[in-house]
Amino acid sequence: MQNFDWPHNNYYAARRIPDGKWIFMCWDAEWGLGYRHPHSGDAPIGIDLDPYAFMDSGGAIGHGLIRTLFLALLNNEAYRKYYQQEVTRYLKESLSTENILRIIRYHRDVIETEMKKEYKANGSRIKRWHDQIHQIEVFTKNCSTCFKRYTDEYFEPVIQFTENKRLALVESANGERYVFYREDNGQLYHFSSTMKGRSWQGNAVHLPKGAPSIVGNPAAYSLASGKLIIVYRGRDEDLH
Repeated sequence: MQNFDWPHNNYYAARRIPDGKWIFMCWDAEWGLGYRHPHSGDAPIGIDLDPYAFMDSGGAIGHGLIRTLFLALLNNEAYRKYYQQEVTRYLKESLSTENILRIIRYHRDVIETEMKKEYKANGSRIKRWHDQIHQIEVFTKNCSTCFKRYTDEYFEPVIQFTENKRLALVESANGERYVFYREDNGQLYHFSSTMKGRSWQGNAVHLPKGAPSIVGNPAAYSLASGKLIIVYRGRDEDLH
């Protein structure tokens, strides 16, 4: 869980033809234990990052076919229901906090004697290793709750904004999200929120002096510089 270096790489998938069961051989999954690469700086990669928002915003783009297949399957109602049921089942069984801690502590005890020898040979304190084990346990105690919450939020019924032709939605390069809305009188409003925000701020959009009011459907674009562009058809029937 919470391994953001997957599914676009770090795995092989294989099966014995013609009808063998698919198996996945994965590696380099230390992010799934709460590890942060020392070169990641302040990158928001950790237990509190929404994995679904990460994928929807373009994260994990690479040569992995699993990501493409997964996003396509999410359009299927039967699979969405099946996926949610499996998440709940795994979090209660093999990925339960108790079971993960049991496995971590088992392997900790198996290698502890050798780790003490390694640290002593390198002139390092074994406390560093114990601190890392503690970090893994803290991550384990929280990751299931976070993942379940993000799953429930992602699949809960939502209003299909795209059905309202008076709306325009856009996300800027820094992850800020904007919704532009035209009222019947032509007044344009926008609502904004950060990538990890839970609330939206609304403000009226004031058109340049002399610009005609909006009668058509607005369209919004985000440039690489971060500037937002709104295109609309005015009462003069021209685009602005």
